[in-house]
Amino acid sequence: MRLAVAPVPPRAAATTLIVRDGPAGLEVLMVRRSLQASFMPGAYVFPGGAVDARDGSDEHARRCDETPASIARRIGEVTQVGDQALAYAVAALRECFEECGLWLGAPASGHEGATLALPDWAALRARLHAGASLAELALEAGLPLATTALRPWSHWVTPVGLPKRFDTLFFVVRAPEGQVPEVDAGETTTLAWVHPPQALAAHAKGEFPL
Repeated sequence: MRLAVAPVPPRAAATTLIVRDGPAGLEVLMVRRSLQASFMPGAYVFPGGAVDARDGSDEHARRCDETPASIARRIGEVTQVGDQALAYAVAALRECFEECGLWLGAPASGHEGATLALPDWAALRARLHAGASLAELALEAGLPLATTALRPWSHWVTPVGLPKRFDTLFFVVRAPEGQVPEVDAGETTTLAWVHPPQALAAHAKGEFPL
């Protein structure tokens, strides 16, 4: 007698393609996951991760550079996530800062009224890793959470049958000027700017795990 096994419900997640102009054309930032990671160990992926419970909080909504209704409307052009749109967008910003140290949507050299200079991003990131919310850090930096910088791209759900599943929104964003990405030496161990056709060709040869 075959026992039916209920599929694992997918967890909400956000992933971001950070792009820039390169010598061969468009380049996208990829990070390599730790070999100890529980999901896709050793693979090169786009920065991202699971949505946290507080990503969709009023605290974060107040720091965004657009209203929750605007976020829901723009993301709704790609997928129907209802009132979770804010949480997905904030998660995308947070995960990028956590995993590769880029504060998306920040000006290249600060702006009038900012209380934190760009060279201090490393200290700010350390506080995020220690448990501070992204909204707290945005307030201290004198910068909004730039959800308007995120362009919704696609919506993927991990296939049924896998032990770990995600319901993932993909965003595209231009790389912030004046900031240099760095791995967190925990979840991510290496990063690379790749030209997509070259990355796919290397993957086909077994030289670039994706």
